[in-house]
Amino acid sequence: MQRHRQWSLVLAAWSVPGVISALSAVAFMPSAERGKALLPVLGISLAGWWTWALLTPGILWMQRRYPIERGSVLRVAPAHAVGATIASLIYVGASLGTALLMFAPVRSEPLAILTRSYVTSRLPIGVLLYAAVIGIGTAVAERRQRLQREVQSAQLREELALAQARALQAQLQPHFLFNTLHTIGLLVAENPATAQRTLLRLGDLLRRTLALSETPSIALRDELAVLHEYLAIETTRFGDRLHVVVDVPEALLGRRVPSLILQPLVENALRHGIARLMSGGVLRLAADEVGDRLLLIVEDNGPGLAAEPAPAGGHGLAATRRRLAVLHGTAAALEISRRPDGGTRVCIELPVSDA
Repeated sequence: MQRHRQWSLVLAAWSVPGVISALSAVAFMPSAERGKALLPVLGISLAGWWTWALLTPGILWMQRRYPIERGSVLRVAPAHAVGATIASLIYVGASLGTALLMFAPVRSEPLAILTRSYVTSRLPIGVLLYAAVIGIGTAVAERRQRLQREVQSAQLREELALAQARALQAQLQPHFLFNTLHTIGLLVAENPATAQRTLLRLGDLLRRTLALSETPSIALRDELAVLHEYLAIETTRFGDRLHVVVDVPEALLGRRVPSLILQPLVENALRHGIARLMSGGVLRLAADEVGDRLLLIVEDNGPGLAAEPAPAGGHGLAATRRRLAVLHGTAAALEISRRPDGGTRVCIELPVSDA
């Protein structure tokens, strides 16, 4: 239905100049000839303009296949030159053929002269009409792309705000905040210096998170810096029960990643993995680059999400997947799996991008 409607609009759009040009031509004829000439002239005019209605899908395909963009004009010019010539010759042929059929009984001009007249007069017009369709198609495509970018930008801002809210919620929720404050309270008498450092780290963590309110993506080194503050507090609370291993090559620290993308993964690893082990465990943060793909890995050696009924994860992982889809579409992925020696492995795959 939609395609039929589009075709109707295209045909109507090309009919308007056909009718106008036919009426204009008839208006200059003697009044005695207007009645007889109206239908033949209208037929010839509409035949030519309706030919452009049939050519429009092909021309728009050329516009998509060879888009005219900054820096690509010289590269696509030959293709459009061929396309304009072919479309114009079809236009000339359709107009000439219709004229021969309608005026065959009264035609006095030799065929060669009539053909040359149509070629010289209508071929340049055909080139201009081809260029006009290409221009309109380019403008419509750019507008569509701009609207898509605006929609994606709005979705990204919404997802980022949701991620920030979840990150702050994770940091301020009772089990984290109360445990941290309880730890600080115990340390005030036993180790005042450590208590003060923990309190300062809590403030730094909240300040760093709030500073990312307008930042969709950051360098990997900055993402790890936020996690460092978070894990420093958790290390103070877990003590020797938490061992953190960071395996990120120096060369990858400048790669760009979505801000706060690792926060929910690390929190899941601590809550569902390390916290369930009486003797504690190991949390590993790693990064690798395979071709044009950046891999971000969070692992723990506890029972973790792999022991849950729904290994796909809860709200945190679902929000992370949505953010990746908004940022990179199908070019990004999040996979969760069981580690062979126990525990959970979460891997985010991103296109490589430098900060």
